[in-house]
Amino acid sequence: MSFVFDVHDETVWSPSSRVGRLYVDTAETLSRFGAVPSGLVAIASDMYELDPITFPSFVRTLLDEQSIAHPIYTVLIEGFVLTSGVMMERGGIGDDAVATVIARFPTRSTEIGRAMPRL
Repeated sequence: MSFVFDVHDETVWSPSSRVGRLYVDTAETLSRFGAVPSGLVAIASDMYELDPITFPSFVRTLLDEQSIAHPIYTVLIEGFVLTSGVMMERGGIGDDAVATVIARFPTRSTEIGRAMPRL
């Protein structure tokens, strides 16, 4: 079994069930932490649509200057933000959010993208 993350009916990531569940649970936790919606819309228990407006806004919120000034915060969100940036780039959404992710973690973005299967 695997998860499916889509943008406009295009699969942008299809991780294993375990990794997909961890990603979704992390998004839900960060959403509560920041008091903002994540933009992940459940279609089924293992299928999510990324809202093209809300999801990039959520990621930008995670990268606000005050938060990323804290080194532990940055380490804790790095993997989530990089994964999100790859999905946004593949789905053609949140160009400014993608640019922010790439600027913050330039070498890791390409590396993470290579490790993320679509199907």
